[in-house]
Amino acid sequence: MSVINVKTDFGAVGDNVTNDTAAINNALAQGLLDGKAVYFPPALGYSVREAYAGAGYAILNRGTSMIGPESGAKYCNINVHSSFPTNCPIMYWSPLVDIEFCTLKNFSINPQGRGTNAINFLLDDPTNIAFLHMEGLYFYVGNDYSIFIQNYPSINPQGCPSNTVIENSVIKSGIYTAHLGDNFVVRNNGIGGSPSGYVCFAHNINAAAGAASHFKFESNAVSGANGILRVDQAYNIKILYNEMESDSGAGSNGALIDINGGISQITNCDIIGNTLGIFGASTHSTGIRVANADNTFIDRNEIKASGSGRAAGIKVVAGATNTRIGGGNKITGFTATVSNAGTGTVTLP
Repeated sequence: MSVINVKTDFGAVGDNVTNDTAAINNALAQGLLDGKAVYFPPALGYSVREAYAGAGYAILNRGTSMIGPESGAKYCNINVHSSFPTNCPIMYWSPLVDIEFCTLKNFSINPQGRGTNAINFLLDDPTNIAFLHMEGLYFYVGNDYSIFIQNYPSINPQGCPSNTVIENSVIKSGIYTAHLGDNFVVRNNGIGGSPSGYVCFAHNINAAAGAASHFKFESNAVSGANGILRVDQAYNIKILYNEMESDSGAGSNGALIDINGGISQITNCDIIGNTLGIFGASTHSTGIRVANADNTFIDRNEIKASGSGRAAGIKVVAGATNTRIGGGNKITGFTATVSNAGTGTVTLP
């Protein structure tokens, strides 16, 4: 694959001292023009600052693929200088045109106490992102969500991006998404909670043309204070074989997994094979909460808690319809295994 080398082609130094901001931004701009990815060779560290006074970011990416070395993210660190503001994202990823494919792979971003998001996907211009792939990333603890994806449905009503995959990465400060397109997969990651106190992962879909379909959250290890996963609108959801735990915070409506439906009714959700733990100073009261949702299936989950005030392992509230609770769930440490106020709830053998 033909690439642009951020060092040899654009003069980045990578000694963790020299300001490499301009070299990185120039390489990304040229990569977009040429249709090439930008390659970041192994380096001690690429030091970045605000692109210019008042810019509000260090790196501006209009849709160019960024690839670090195959040896992994720890050999390609983008480190934020102490002069960077605390109220700005480190990278804006904001296309102005349609993008067929973009990959972000094998690099790390270390805020070092500065900035907000590691990457803020700001989709406020008419665009269609056909495929977005993130793999092998390492985002250190920041001051807000590490990954923040915000599409504006009044501009991109179809939802954007589509076919998004986040995999095999360490995301220390969580993920937030809003108004995405179809087919969103998050798998095989280590994910931590946002220091700003939000849930570890918030999945909110509200495209004007309708809720996005096919969301899979699978085989992740997730830990955080204010719940693990909250879904406010989508359909065809798979939450499978994750390890989730919390030792502090109150959760999302008191739950680790909150199928909330706060925007519109959620349809067809499977929650299978997960291990959930609530312990320590956490005030979470339930493992799985089902609210404004139809046809939710919950089975083969291990939900365990220690301490007092744990009301129910599974809580089905008024507004939930046709929830099926399988007999393979193992629930311990709660006052009740299941609390049901939904309509058409069935407990299977």
